[in-house]
Amino acid sequence: MIRFRDTNYYVDYDGSLYRNNKRLKPIKDKNGRRYFYVSIYHNGTQKIHSVHRIIAECLIPNPENKKQVNHINGDRYDNRVQNLEWCNQKENQTHAYKLGLQVPKRKYDIQQVIELHKQGHSGREIQRIINITTNSIYKVIKDYETRRISNTEPE
Repeated sequence: MIRFRDTNYYVDYDGSLYRNNKRLKPIKDKNGRRYFYVSIYHNGTQKIHSVHRIIAECLIPNPENKKQVNHINGDRYDNRVQNLEWCNQKENQTHAYKLGLQVPKRKYDIQQVIELHKQGHSGREIQRIINITTNSIYKVIKDYETRRISNTEPE
């Protein structure tokens, strides 16, 4: 087992964490955290840490100083060393697309958004028709209005 930083916590290659020779039970939060995490107490303070990051930090070399930890098999609760790797954001995103964990943003027809806007449809109506976010709609409309105004002004 390998010690986590300068704490009384230790990690094992199977993805387990220990304190005082007792295996810790990681928590899967109901409030939006998408990974197992543990509370680490050190010098009278408590910090929340993701289990996969602790395992990677302790057991996986990171010579390129990459910032993210990827679950190779796509199972975010499988924290075994052989299932983790350091990666950058682009590598992590590409991997998620390949495994089908995330879907690339849907392309939409800007002209269709503009035409619906010209016809008097609201942002919500356009959203329902095209199935894109209202933020995307308002960005297209703002860009269109800005170009339209600048093209009508005398030079």
